[in-house]
Amino acid sequence: MVDPERPDGPHRLVGRHGAQVSALLVAGGVVLSAGSDGFLVGRAVRGDEELAVVVGCHPAGITRALVAPDGRLVTAGHDGQVLAWRPGPREVLATHPGGVEAVAVLGPGSVVTAGRDGRLLHRHPGGGVELRQRRREITLALASLGRGGLMTASGQRGTVRLWDELGDGAWPEELGTHGSWVLALVVLDAGRVVAVGGQHVTVWDPATGEHTRIALRAGLHAMSAVTLAGGDVAVADAEATVQILPASQLGV
Repeated sequence: MVDPERPDGPHRLVGRHGAQVSALLVAGGVVLSAGSDGFLVGRAVRGDEELAVVVGCHPAGITRALVAPDGRLVTAGHDGQVLAWRPGPREVLATHPGGVEAVAVLGPGSVVTAGRDGRLLHRHPGGGVELRQRRREITLALASLGRGGLMTASGQRGTVRLWDELGDGAWPEELGTHGSWVLALVVLDAGRVVAVGGQHVTVWDPATGEHTRIALRAGLHAMSAVTLAGGDVAVADAEATVQILPASQLGV
């Protein structure tokens, strides 16, 4: 744990996984960490007291974790399952052959999964459909834009696409490229989307298609990001180095 207002201040170790941590979330005052070891661990940290609880697991490792619009905790794994966690039995929201690399929950019963098989699958109450993209093009980042909209980023160049329609035969609008693999998409309150990956971030305005590239400090290769209070974005690499991008710099 680190104070965003004092990024160079003292850090506090609150736990470990047996493999790489794939996601961090805060829900209901609990810090949730998802790991490639397959475990989802909840930690309540208050002052000097800590309580850790294993919430659940994916046997083959967790790839993504998020909080759905209705407040449910959702995880996806290499086992090809997308699970929703709540008091009582877990719920299987979707399955994807070959493992899930990214997931987006668009609304009740509407889930999009990106798999290691190079496919984008949309499950919804009326059935399911495979979304169009280049053959075997791996998608590593998805983001729900609300009202059923979806943003995707795929391929080595990080091609960013906007989906207003997800029905059978629908085509996306291609907004441009990030320039390297996009490992995370973060939606800002202003409707802008931040594409994260490599030595820079790209801020996209889906309404106009305009974008701005922001270089990160030397030596930081971004792998993940999260929004902070006030609209700032924290970007992190695999070595636990964090850079805070202020909202003013992101055009919010």
